[in-house]
Amino acid sequence: MSVLKNLKIGAQIALIAGIAIMGFVIVGVMYITSTTPQAGFAETQKSESAGVLYVAEVTKGFLTERRNEKDFFLRMDLKYAERHKAEVANVLPYFEKLKEIHQEPDEQQLVGEMEEIFLAYAAQFNEVVEDWKEIGLPQKEGLYKILNDLGEEVVGDLKPHPELLVVFLEMREHEKSFMLTLSENDRTSLAAFADEFRAALVDEDLSEAEKAEVADDIVQYQKAFEQVASLRAEIAGDQKVLSATFASIIPGLEFFDEKGSADALAATEALEENKASTFSLMATTIGVVTVIVLMLGYVIGRGISKPLAEVAGNMDELAKGNLDKEILNTDYTNEVGTMTKAVEVFKENAIENKRLEAQSEEERKD
Repeated sequence: MSVLKNLKIGAQIALIAGIAIMGFVIVGVMYITSTTPQAGFAETQKSESAGVLYVAEVTKGFLTERRNEKDFFLRMDLKYAERHKAEVANVLPYFEKLKEIHQEPDEQQLVGEMEEIFLAYAAQFNEVVEDWKEIGLPQKEGLYKILNDLGEEVVGDLKPHPELLVVFLEMREHEKSFMLTLSENDRTSLAAFADEFRAALVDEDLSEAEKAEVADDIVQYQKAFEQVASLRAEIAGDQKVLSATFASIIPGLEFFDEKGSADALAATEALEENKASTFSLMATTIGVVTVIVLMLGYVIGRGISKPLAEVAGNMDELAKGNLDKEILNTDYTNEVGTMTKAVEVFKENAIENKRLEAQSEEERKD
């Protein structure tokens, strides 16, 4: 309080304004400091959520590839192979997006491995498609066509020779059975009937030229069948590889899905916690600043209004001629002190005038 006695009234009012302004500055600095991490939390939340979506797109794309793969094997229609190829182009960009989000070296490596697995899967499927094209897609093309053409030709040539025809038809039955079951027994049996056919051909009533022609057709037929059989066996192995390749990418996808979801959730919780703590801190700070300003305003207001009221009271007493009342607050060095000192001068002058009047009255009586 003694400090305020020596402080100009304007300075006291400025003090209130200064503390209020300082409070606003403190609140502003605290707000900026507290909310700055929120941008990082929000960016992490956005980035990790996007990463989860990218993982979902890769998963969906891979499942679409598998569906196209199965449709191709079921229907033997090249349109599904084209769809398979188009989906590869759709999925690949998401691996690059995942690399942008997951910057840790081990995560970058895992994304790269997943991309390699996906490309290996696509390349493996393309090999299978090319093998099927070589076998015959549609079946009127490729090795199927060669088998059928040679089969029809040999059957036509052997109609006059029923014993040879029966042996060849047995060969064809094993051919068809192998195409359905891929049984090695059918493959072995066809080769045995081919040997039997060649042995029977030697004793058949045909010219040497006819025998040579039929024997060559059988060689070509058997060669075409072996090519088909080898390719079909290779395709069967490739199909298992395709399934294994698909299975090998699942752990990586699950890892990024779980990690991205967990990181996004953690960022969301951190963001909400930061907002709550910022609000609490801001509310507390604003409350403290408000209380300080109000208290200081009250103290300063009382420090100004009370002495001014006392000055007014002193002046009123002087106006009534009461010169005995003590002049208060003469120790103030601000505007209040100036006023009280002036009032004190008025009082002293009034007392002096009263003394002079009394003295003058005494002199007149004498």
